[in-house]
Amino acid sequence: MDPKPWFRAHDGWWYVQVRTDGARRQVKLVKGQENEAEAVRRWHQLMLTGDSPQSIADAARAMSLIGLVDVFLDYVKRELSPATFDYYELFLSSFCRTIDRRMQIPALKPFHVTAWLAKKTGWNTSTKHNGVRAVKRALKWAMEEGYIETSPIAHMKAPPKLRRETIITPEQFQLILSVSRDQCFKDLLLFLWHTGVRPQEAAKIERRHVDPNLRRIVFPPSEAKGKKAPRVIYLSDPAFEIVSQHMVTRKGHPVEGAIFKNVMRRPWNKDSLNCRFRRIKQKTGISVCAYHFRHSFATNALQNLDPITVSVLMGHSDATTLARTYQHLAKKPEYLQKAAQQAITSQPNVLETDGRNNG
Repeated sequence: MDPKPWFRAHDGWWYVQVRTDGARRQVKLVKGQENEAEAVRRWHQLMLTGDSPQSIADAARAMSLIGLVDVFLDYVKRELSPATFDYYELFLSSFCRTIDRRMQIPALKPFHVTAWLAKKTGWNTSTKHNGVRAVKRALKWAMEEGYIETSPIAHMKAPPKLRRETIITPEQFQLILSVSRDQCFKDLLLFLWHTGVRPQEAAKIERRHVDPNLRRIVFPPSEAKGKKAPRVIYLSDPAFEIVSQHMVTRKGHPVEGAIFKNVMRRPWNKDSLNCRFRRIKQKTGISVCAYHFRHSFATNALQNLDPITVSVLMGHSDATTLARTYQHLAKKPEYLQKAAQQAITSQPNVLETDGRNNG
């Protein structure tokens, strides 16, 4: 039988039994019957970092890889955002259900991940790309923390990630607005259209984030993506007007919590937005999601602003993200033709000097 924690009532501690040099011993994990989850976490950590290699091999041979995943998820839940935890938990839990629970970390091979992805027939290549990324990140984190020396899938290549190439035209946007019945949803769409913010950023804006004097929204580092620097969203006139209207209720009272809410006075989330966009597709035939507004904003902005300025407005930590992700201008030949002409306006006309027009 595999070792697992148990609670000893007479002293109030959770224990687990391990073997060291062939001898069994009981290890205290945590005190308090209500702390079962913490006992399991410490058990998994013990399986990875026991007193000796022998104790690890004996006590955790059956679950060392799954134990590593559990410790990594505990770190993510404690240190990163709930959305980031949900991301990793979704992929890692799915992967762990397909592997032998007695697998040790060195036994993991790329084909285990490939076999897992092969079963996900409903996933596109972008989702599979993210799945590989999640598994590789857990093992890389284990290396950084000293749990393991090398990752057995460090050199595994992930499937290519699809680009979101849907661009919402002004005509399509007007049609989408016309079939959206309630003003709450229309205002959110207008805000996304005028700012290009990430949908999750729009959903969590509160009064405390709004700087009306400088007409901007500021998320502190602890609430921003990456948690390293503040996220500043600069508001155009239409965007600032929308924010101002949603900061107070119809009776003039300050809004509590998220300023953008649906007709049920609940903050927007991924599911409620996806439901609305499915209805839009049924009514108009236009298949879009909230992130397409961000891509459309970037595409339009790049026709009027330099890439660095656009990158700052969109909150990128690295300006090269713009070049890697937003290549939608390739679909605008008229714009590129004009740009090509502008690029040579200051150059001499070589046809007049190379002799081709002479005699």
